[in-house]
Amino acid sequence: CFDTIEKNEGILFRNCLHSLCKPCLLRLIETNTEPIVKCPHDGCTALLEERELRGVVSDLNADQKIIDRLHDVGMRFAESRNKTFHCITPDCTHWWFIEPEHANDIIFCNGCKHWICLACSVIHEGQTCSEYQDMKKLKEANDSTVRQDIEHLELMIKNKEAMYCPGCRVIIQKAAGCDWIQCTQCKIEICWPTQGPRWGPNGRGDTSGGCRCRVDNGKLCVPNCQNCH
Repeated sequence: CFDTIEKNEGILFRNCLHSLCKPCLLRLIETNTEPIVKCPHDGCTALLEERELRGVVSDLNADQKIIDRLHDVGMRFAESRNKTFHCITPDCTHWWFIEPEHANDIIFCNGCKHWICLACSVIHEGQTCSEYQDMKKLKEANDSTVRQDIEHLELMIKNKEAMYCPGCRVIIQKAAGCDWIQCTQCKIEICWPTQGPRWGPNGRGDTSGGCRCRVDNGKLCVPNCQNCH
C-alpha cells in the first residue's frame, strides 16, 4: 500500500512491525484463501494476529460477508494447528488448544454448554468412558444383528415366504395350513397365494375387490388355490 494515510487509519503489525492501511487489510481478509493470514509485504512471512484482523473489521464496520470470512479464516487457522480441538457439537464454533497432558480430559464448552470427552471425541455426559465404550460395542453388535434380521426378512418376502399385511403393513409369515389367514394386528382377512386382501373394502362377502376366488365363473384366484377360503 503506497497511500498516505491519516493517523489511526493504518495498522502496525505486532509480529513484524510492517504497516498497512485498514481498507487494504480488509481486502486482504476478504480475498485470503489460506488457513492463516500473512503479512502482505514482500519477503515477510509473519502471521497476523486474530485481534489485529478483528480490530480492522470492527473499525470499518465490515459487512457480514467479511465477518463470516474472518470467522472462517480463524477456524481454519485453529484447525490447522497441532494440539487443537474443535467442538464436536453441530454449529458450535468453539475450539481449544490442548496440551498433551490434558489430551484425555473432559472439557466444558461455553458455546454449547456440553461436557466433551477428548479421549472418546464424543459427548457422553453421565457415563464414564468405559460405560460409553461398552454401550457403543453393544449397540454396534445389536445394529449388526438387526441388519442381518432385516436382510433375512427381505429375502423371505422376495421368495414369498413372508409378506407385508395389506392392511397394516406388519410382516406376516405362514408356515403351513390354509391359504386363508387373518392378520392378528388389524384383523384383515388375507389370501395367501395372491398375498392381498381376501375381500373388497367392505369386508367379508364383498367381491368387488380382493382375490375374487370362484367369483368369475368359478375361476380360482390362482391355479394352485387350496380352495379353503
